[in-house]
Amino acid sequence: MNILYKSILVASLTACIANANAIETATGGYIGVGFGKVDIDTETFDDPTGFELIGGYKFNDNLAIEVSYVDFGEASDNEPPEWKITANSLAVGVVGIAPITEQFEVFGKIGFHSWDIEFKESGFGILAEDDGSDIFYSLGANYKVNNQFSLGVSYSNYTLEPEGEDEDITLLSLNGKYYF
Repeated sequence: MNILYKSILVASLTACIANANAIETATGGYIGVGFGKVDIDTETFDDPTGFELIGGYKFNDNLAIEVSYVDFGEASDNEPPEWKITANSLAVGVVGIAPITEQFEVFGKIGFHSWDIEFKESGFGILAEDDGSDIFYSLGANYKVNNQFSLGVSYSNYTLEPEGEDEDITLLSLNGKYYF
């Protein structure tokens, strides 16, 4: 685990401990959805729109566990013959939450994800495909509209290693969560 991931984890846990009693928030389950811009670690392909489906459990004001499905969309090089990259991920992570005010909080998330990626050419179908498991991290902020609904923004970085090459896919997304 490199220094960036360790730093994010330490900062998240420190913020959680420092703000342990900052505000009172309901604990329990939540579901959510996010949409945003995907950046695939290549210069010849466009940046598609991706989405994520989120489910989690908030143990207290500072700690949650989250599962998400992420569809990174379909990136294209837009030149004949058109090549396309599609990828998706199923992720599990620990979320460290730092309440700033009663309605605003920042968070850091780190975990593992299982990914699938396909490389296709128009008219020929799938040229290559790969899958694997790697780490991911997210940073973001949420605004609590009320006790049951929040709106947020997050930046997530997913590491993939198709055919042994280290690649990153990022997702900058707007999301909404419903707490129950």
